[in-house]
Amino acid sequence: MSGAPSAAARAAARSPRLGLALLGVAMLGLGSLAGAPASAAPLDEAPGAGPAEAAAWRGLALGGALLQAGRAPEALPLLQQAAAALPSAHEPVIAVAGALLALGRPREALEAIAPVVSRPPSAPALEAALPLARTAGWQIALEISAGGDPELARRWIDATAATYGPDPALRCASAAVALAAGAPALAWSEAEAALQAGPDPWAAGQLVAAARALGRSAEAVVLLDRLAAGPSGAPPAAEGPLAAARAEAAADAAVQTAALAAARRA
Repeated sequence: MSGAPSAAARAAARSPRLGLALLGVAMLGLGSLAGAPASAAPLDEAPGAGPAEAAAWRGLALGGALLQAGRAPEALPLLQQAAAALPSAHEPVIAVAGALLALGRPREALEAIAPVVSRPPSAPALEAALPLARTAGWQIALEISAGGDPELARRWIDATAATYGPDPALRCASAAVALAAGAPALAWSEAEAALQAGPDPWAAGQLVAAARALGRSAEAVVLLDRLAAGPSGAPPAAEGPLAAARAEAAADAAVQTAALAAARRA
């Protein structure tokens, strides 16, 4: 995991890009519980597939091609038809969500993907797709939060975690969404959990922001020092992945201490 997405990366991660990310998950064969054919296989030659099912998988492929070509309005009805015809497969449902995102309809996308959340993928062969699915989930959440809907962003975070399990990047995104929603205690908890996996600057930055809102910057300094020291307990280096966040937390702690002292004198 690297630091927070750059401004350029965030600008690129608009709804069409996120729709393609979810489509990519679908095309990787994410979670057909009924043993649907892998996306790489000829869709009309799947063993045991009847004419209607084969036609539905061809419709999914066509809808996916249209979505990749930036023709989401044309893709959506084809993908919805495929999802209706293949009720036990994850791929069409995720692709429908991708098209809805591409059309700027994230709330409907979340509703569309609800069946996937209620029956997460279990096939071992799909494990390689899970990191991509998690990444798409938290990118969507950050995008929605930046658009001013932290409640919907939280639902995306929770749905992603419930379906694919948490990871440090998802926890960092959860912390960012919590801060935007005015829930710094949750942001602290999520950032601290992400930092337990490694000294990541993005997680440290979320922790510092949460600490500032909570008046716990001195505590954040202690925590960052402990994490930077590692199991050996050696003094943290002046330079390192947590150094900038530690310096920021220390400055905040000084301001908070001075403000508290002034309040006591008043």
